[in-house]
Amino acid sequence: MERLLPLLATHETDFIVQAAIEGGEERILSYHAYVRPGGVVVAEFTGKKVRTSPRRYGVSTYVEITDDPTLRQLGRRLLERLGFCGVLKMDFKQDERDARLYLLEINPRFNLWHHPAAVAGLCLPELFYQDCIEPGSARAPGSMRVGVRWMSLREDRRALNEYRAAGEISLARWFLQIVTADVNEDFNLRDPLPGLAELAGAAKRKLGRMCRASATRRETSR
Repeated sequence: MERLLPLLATHETDFIVQAAIEGGEERILSYHAYVRPGGVVVAEFTGKKVRTSPRRYGVSTYVEITDDPTLRQLGRRLLERLGFCGVLKMDFKQDERDARLYLLEINPRFNLWHHPAAVAGLCLPELFYQDCIEPGSARAPGSMRVGVRWMSLREDRRALNEYRAAGEISLARWFLQIVTADVNEDFNLRDPLPGLAELAGAAKRKLGRMCRASATRRETSR
């Protein structure tokens, strides 16, 4: 690492070098909160990743709302030390060697997790909006439903082969998860047209590639 320092110093952009935490992406846990100025935590919840695309170091494709008191306590301690106010998400990873939690990053913004959380009974954007209209008026619900799962079907399909090759999921189980997911970002039976339009677009693009490949073969054979 020391020998690489001169090379790193000449790099055009800033970046952070950090240790890789052992374990798969399913060991990534997140703490979410909306905090008023002054440090009052209006609402909070926790979650965990189930799958990502790619399988290692990928983006979330299947996530679950949890109730993790240890993570919630750790998130609150960090909030107090930061003096933060607003909406944020803290991502932690639990090391598979000793189960220790490491903070990976903090994202002070709205994100995909707020959709399954709203289905579970806690809508952070709504609470934030209420306080914007009438400061101090937002009140969090008494409880939320644990176990709500969110899926991006299109992205999760891209990751499926990797997870099957690793022996972590079967095709039958994957189809069951599609049917039982509380939120399917790409297809909703109550509003199927966007999903069908996306499917038609994918089919059209694939047909176009097949036609171009066929035309190329015919030109080559002449």
